[in-house]
Amino acid sequence: MKNNDLLKNILMASANKPETVPSGFKTCAQYADEWKLRASRTRALLNAGVREGIVEARNFRIASVLGGRVYPVPHFRHKKA
Repeated sequence: MKNNDLLKNILMASANKPETVPSGFKTCAQYADEWKLRASRTRALLNAGVREGIVEARNFRIASVLGGRVYPVPHFRHKKA
């Protein structure tokens, strides 16, 4: 097996598996529902929080509700001081 084949096999094995999201992380849509704001406004506020160092942002691969396909979705949480 060539090195490229090994890399391809590793990427294919891990690409389609959803990740477990650690506690405290929420999506933009979840914050929008909680704060009763539109998604665009919520996204802007969360991104401002990331720039200011108040909010931590990470992408997690989660399964979509409709098709079950796995996509990277940004998740956010308040940074602990």
